[in-house]
Amino acid sequence: MTPSQNKLLKAITAHLKDRAVPPTITLMAEKFRIRVPSAWERFKALERLGYLKRRSDRLYWPTGKASRVSPCPCCGHKEEQG
Repeated sequence: MTPSQNKLLKAITAHLKDRAVPPTITLMAEKFRIRVPSAWERFKALERLGYLKRRSDRLYWPTGKASRVSPCPCCGHKEEQG
């Protein structure tokens, strides 16, 4: 997982915790000051890696794999736990 993907996943899970629904791609694009197509690519990459799943409501929801991401003790970079 790249640092930008890690930041996005962290923002998605925080939004979900605060509001009980995941954010839209447009909202995350605005938050990170990137274009919507770039944000969409990051969402798709996280889906390919198994951290997000697009459901019938057309929103990307974190998977169980996303909850197994923990910070690296040396630099804070997120790494999947075994």
